[in-house]
Amino acid sequence: MKKELTQDAVERYVRTAAHCPFCQSENIQAGAEDRPDGTTTLTQDVECLDCGREWREVYRVVDLEWAGDAEWEAYPPADDDRPDVGNLLAAAPDLLQAARCALADLEGFVFGTDADLEGDEPVALTMKELRAAIAKAEGGGV
Repeated sequence: MKKELTQDAVERYVRTAAHCPFCQSENIQAGAEDRPDGTTTLTQDVECLDCGREWREVYRVVDLEWAGDAEWEAYPPADDDRPDVGNLLAAAPDLLQAARCALADLEGFVFGTDADLEGDEPVALTMKELRAAIAKAEGGGV
């Protein structure tokens, strides 16, 4: 008789991931992880060494934690824990000039407005934020 994988067994496995969801054995072995470029999903094949069943664990990137380095700590964080770009640009004239050039180059392209950006899209800096940072660095305030 073939043992089916029930939703309850899946939920129990997701909570612990330390046993075979079919026979409950803790004698399991995970293979290499696979994360294709450009995806936020990672998979890993797992095998039970007792009953021989195999399954695939699916991991999704949902958050990140800064691993930390001295440079990050040197800048006071903004409200959203990113460094204040205006302060960074003001402290580095070469970087400020590069930001001006980037803004000038990008002004001719239309990627959508700041209002088009959705909250779950990974956006490092919008055009509006870059303009505000350059103005702040040049002493024009925000």
